[in-house]
Amino acid sequence: MSGGMISRIGSVIVVLTYLVVALQSSGLDVSLISVVLYLVLLLCIWLPDVMGDLAFAKAIPLNHTPDGLIVFGGWILLLLPALLSFFSNSP
Repeated sequence: MSGGMISRIGSVIVVLTYLVVALQSSGLDVSLISVVLYLVLLLCIWLPDVMGDLAFAKAIPLNHTPDGLIVFGGWILLLLPALLSFFSNSP
């Protein structure tokens, strides 16, 4: 199994865990809003080449953002809620 496949499977597991927690704690409306954010982050992890070609800031002279940077940023943003929850609940 390649590293990309492991990353994809892991990201889906994290997103499904977040969605189950959101459904249990906040209900369907918050979960549906969360799905949109998670889909963007999954696109960053699953399709970094496509996301790297998108130019949101024309002032930055980049033709293509490196795929590894897109995947890394997607993982950081995907794990941020869990990290914040872990460190805010620690004594």
